[in-house]
Amino acid sequence: MSENEISFSDQLKKIAVKSLLGFQTVLVFGLGRRLGIFDYLQEKGSEETLEVSFTIDEIVQEMNLDPTYLDSWLHMAITCGLFELDDSCERCLKTAPYIYPLLVDRNNIFYMGDILGGFYYMAPYQSEFLENFKTGKRMDYFDLPYEVRIDVTKMSAILGKRVIEIFSNSCEESDKILQEGGFLLEIGCGYGFNLKNWVEKYPQAHFVGIDIDNQAIDHTKSLIAEHNWQEQVKVENIELNEYFQHYDFRKELRFDVVLLNQVLHEMEPKGNYRQLVFNDIYSLLKDEGILIVGETMIPGIFAPDQARYFEIMHKWFEVGIGSHFYDKDTFMEFIKTTPFKNAELIFDDRDYIWVISK
Repeated sequence: MSENEISFSDQLKKIAVKSLLGFQTVLVFGLGRRLGIFDYLQEKGSEETLEVSFTIDEIVQEMNLDPTYLDSWLHMAITCGLFELDDSCERCLKTAPYIYPLLVDRNNIFYMGDILGGFYYMAPYQSEFLENFKTGKRMDYFDLPYEVRIDVTKMSAILGKRVIEIFSNSCEESDKILQEGGFLLEIGCGYGFNLKNWVEKYPQAHFVGIDIDNQAIDHTKSLIAEHNWQEQVKVENIELNEYFQHYDFRKELRFDVVLLNQVLHEMEPKGNYRQLVFNDIYSLLKDEGILIVGETMIPGIFAPDQARYFEIMHKWFEVGIGSHFYDKDTFMEFIKTTPFKNAELIFDDRDYIWVISK
């Protein structure tokens, strides 16, 4: 056997141990999250927290959970590396190293709980996926349960934080405009989590969010009310083309920035629908305004050196809910069919955004 050849034992460990524990981790985390255990642990921590300790009796009493079920869940959670024994007190546990920022603190930039949550929610749909392999049928996003849709938008908001970072570091003029009170339109604002990130980053700017999901808009309005942003943020349950048709260009200012964060792939790919969307965006932008597209690019199956796991994971959306993604070349070809003249792909630590201008 050559030095680099994988042994039978190595392969067995890879698929029968690591993969099994990975699947169990998704299930254990998903249950703990839905029960509210991870939210409870976040409330005990702070921005500086690296780990949180708790007792089994504490969780039973505070969250009114059955001790037998909790004991079983904690056994598996320890095996999966989420928690460790804490010798500082009796029957005490603590979050394992780096677990607090990764899976507990929703405000941490490294938080990946929403991604694991997305995997967890896919489990009940395996029979439907199986049937769709034979029929080619697509699922309707709006048929998914409310808690699934809200978690999907949380995942997008995590990606959106990187979009904000790259934008603020790379688009100096537009960044300055928003800092001083410019206007931003987010198309497909969902449940408001990504819009909230932008408002917190640019407290002097003015924002409009639109989405076709009425439940999402209701949730966004509750966020606006919670933070007293009524004068700064407006949202509407409306499609872009209808919003554009009712836009009064004589009274309302055009936008300095228009944002599409993980939304383009969900738009109808057939016909010229996407071109019409970009036509409307072009008209809504000021002459010096820019369109920011945060969108995963998926390389072809025979370009493995370009592939990243997170990008390939998005391929399931194509078969799941009929999404359609671009790679770099096909996106540039698409832009040529729109009024926009310039499209620049900006990379930052392997994350990226498209900056598109007139």
